[in-house]
Amino acid sequence: MERDNMLSKKELNEIDVLKKICEEQDNIQLKLNEDWLAMDNPDGLKIYKSYKETDLIGFMAVYGFGLTAEVCGMVHPDHRRKGMFTSFMEEAAGYFNQKKYTKILLNTPAESSSGKAFLKTLPCAYSFTEYQMKWQPVSLAPSNQALVRKAKDEDKELEIRLDIEAFDTTREEAEQHWNLRKQEHGQSNYIIEHAGSGVGKLRIQRADNQLWIYGFAILPIYQGKGIGRSALQQVIQKQSISQKEIHLEVQADHQHTLGLYQSCGFEVYHSQDYYRYDEG
Repeated sequence: MERDNMLSKKELNEIDVLKKICEEQDNIQLKLNEDWLAMDNPDGLKIYKSYKETDLIGFMAVYGFGLTAEVCGMVHPDHRRKGMFTSFMEEAAGYFNQKKYTKILLNTPAESSSGKAFLKTLPCAYSFTEYQMKWQPVSLAPSNQALVRKAKDEDKELEIRLDIEAFDTTREEAEQHWNLRKQEHGQSNYIIEHAGSGVGKLRIQRADNQLWIYGFAILPIYQGKGIGRSALQQVIQKQSISQKEIHLEVQADHQHTLGLYQSCGFEVYHSQDYYRYDEG
C-alpha cells in the first residue's frame, strides 16, 4: 500500500475523484493539502493508497516538517469499517519512528462523524481547530498602522521568527516551511511593516475564482495594537477589485482571535479539528 512521494497526474486525479465522493457522501470538506501533493518530489511527504481493481478506495498522506507530522486521508464510503485506515496507520508507525517525529497531528473535518468515530479508536487527544472563512463584502476603512509589501529573500529570518513565535514551531520546522513556500506555485508572500520595521506576514494563493489568505501572523509583542487589522483590511480592499471570492484559513484558539477576522467581514463556513496522536 505504501507509495513514494511522487504523484502522477493520473494519481492526482484519482485522489480528487475519491475526495469528491467522500465529501458528497458525508457533506464535508476534506483538507488534503493538494498543493503539497502536486509538488515535484516534495520533502517530508509519504503516501499510502489502496485500490479495488483499478479504483482508488483508500488514501492517507503524512506531511512532515521538522519534528512534526500531519496525517490526513479518506476511505470510500462503501469500504469503511474494514480496517483499511487502521492498516495505513500501522504501516506508517515504522515511518514515524524512522523520522523521529515528536508530534503527530491527525486532522478531520469537524462535521465528519466517520472521522471522529475512527479517532476514538486511537490514542489521541484534541489539540486545536483550524477555520476556513469567507469574506462577505463590507465597507472597510483601513488605518495607516501597517504597510504591506512583497516579501524579499532577505526577509527569511523575519518569516522564520514569525513562525516560531506566532505558531509555536521549532526553528527546523520554520525553515522547512519557508523552503516549501518557495516551491509552491500561484502564491505571493507579503511582509507587514509598522513604523519601518517588519512585524508580520501573510501569503496569498490564487486558484480559479478564489483567493486564499494563509499564514497571517503578527509578532506577539505587536499584537493587540491594530496592526493586524490594518494590514488585513488593506489586503482585502486591494484584492476585492479582482472580484474573486476571498477566503481565509486560520488557526484560532479562542473566540477573541476569531473576532478580528469577523470584524473585517469574514464568516466561518468550515472547520478542521486536529488531534495529537500518542504512539504509546
